[in-house]
Amino acid sequence: MKLFFFDEDSQDPDWNVCQCYMLLIASATEIVTGVEKLWKSGPSAGQHTYPDFGQYKPTNYFKAFCCAAPFCWSDECYWYEDTRDVPWDVFLPCPLKLGGLPNYTYEPRKPIPLGTMF
Repeated sequence: MKLFFFDEDSQDPDWNVCQCYMLLIASATEIVTGVEKLWKSGPSAGQHTYPDFGQYKPTNYFKAFCCAAPFCWSDECYWYEDTRDVPWDVFLPCPLKLGGLPNYTYEPRKPIPLGTMF
């Protein structure tokens, strides 16, 4: 199966990429565990129904997009290297900057008070 994310004939050639980013953001708000369950439809075991992302994109498109997404902002020299040889520098544009604040997930919580935290 060949997957194409760029469509020259479309009014918006990046529509497929925008859809995949939308699904990536929407998946963070879902309460299901595992990518496979995001594509299920119908009632789940709880009160929440499955999200049914399949109505927007096939799961193969989304998995291929997730593999390629970190390279969108990386330098072009990393695009054609074997994945085993790609350095961690590819992902440096992706992490959020903390604005000089410490990463609170690694701060000891007790017995020293940390002051005001967000």
